[in-house]
Amino acid sequence: VVLGVVCGLSLPVAVNASDFIYAKTVTAPGEYNFHEGIVSTGDELISFNNSNTSGSPKNYIINIENAGELKLDSTSPWGVIDVGSNNQKANYAEAAITINGDLEISNKIQNNNDGRIISLMGGKNTLHINGSLKISDSVCSYGSANLWHYGLKANNGSEIIVRNDFIINSLQAESISDSAGQTFAAGIYSDSDERSKDADVLITVGTDNNDKIILENIKSTSKSGVAFTYGVLATYGDTGNNKREQTATINLNGSTVIRNLDAIGKSEADVYALAAEGNGVINVNGDLLIENIGDSSSLTADVERYYNAVVAAGGSVNINVAGNAENKIRITGDLASYMENSAINLHLLNRDSYLRGASLTDGGSINMTLAELSGRCWTG
Repeated sequence: VVLGVVCGLSLPVAVNASDFIYAKTVTAPGEYNFHEGIVSTGDELISFNNSNTSGSPKNYIINIENAGELKLDSTSPWGVIDVGSNNQKANYAEAAITINGDLEISNKIQNNNDGRIISLMGGKNTLHINGSLKISDSVCSYGSANLWHYGLKANNGSEIIVRNDFIINSLQAESISDSAGQTFAAGIYSDSDERSKDADVLITVGTDNNDKIILENIKSTSKSGVAFTYGVLATYGDTGNNKREQTATINLNGSTVIRNLDAIGKSEADVYALAAEGNGVINVNGDLLIENIGDSSSLTADVERYYNAVVAAGGSVNINVAGNAENKIRITGDLASYMENSAINLHLLNRDSYLRGASLTDGGSINMTLAELSGRCWTG
């Protein structure tokens, strides 16, 4: 399937121009050379349900012309990259997907309550983007009581790595159903929930502090139920004290900004910038700015609301634990650590760093290291 209408495509600078084709849906292993530029489509870029049960992965390679940028404006109800798995054993090497170049995605989803822009749903599937990824505008709106919408999702043994910048400018989830349910929106979501596949899950974005990670304008709306919004969520599914060996890990290696998150629910509205549940782990290894988490002005007085900049509920969130004195850690919002085995570890090591919010523990721990600064006192 050739993906839709193509406009504004430049000719390749190098020879062998005939080697490049307009983007199409990739459903089989192989190497694909796609023109850079803009594509408007109703289809996915990558879509298959993997049944590989061999010890070697099947390789899917996409080269973008001039190592440039492919812009996808999609109305596919299944997002842009959707890889499933028929396997129930995580030790199988399934699909290895590599994209050489940058991707920019705009995705409008209207006929599906499970809106996943980029999703690896099991086994040992891997996606490596040797470039940047930008989600410029994404909306999932549907008349289902329960609705999910996320930018990046990996679960059940899968791995996603974005080498350079990762940016979400807008991601909106909206349930317009008259029945009570849950609406869920997340920028980055790592989940190892299926018990039959006991394997670690990994999402890594950025290489170092020169890369930009921006998650902003993420919102969930539930007309008749509960709305949840997360900037980053790592979870194992079981959020109780039943710890397992496997982990769902998210590494934020670039300079990270998480802001303008909101949830509008009929009965409850929850907003979290960084959340580690179950056996989830979030590592923030560069600069961090969290601000504007939750806006209660549009909620009625009877709506329960929970807003946290950082929350650990069975998992752990590690912020600058390597002790980099140059990393600027700026957090506006509360910290909360619930349940046994939960931990938030935070190092504030320079004059530009701050925490403007309260700290709450109930079974978990919050461990904070503050640098001694000449001529300045930390206040609380």
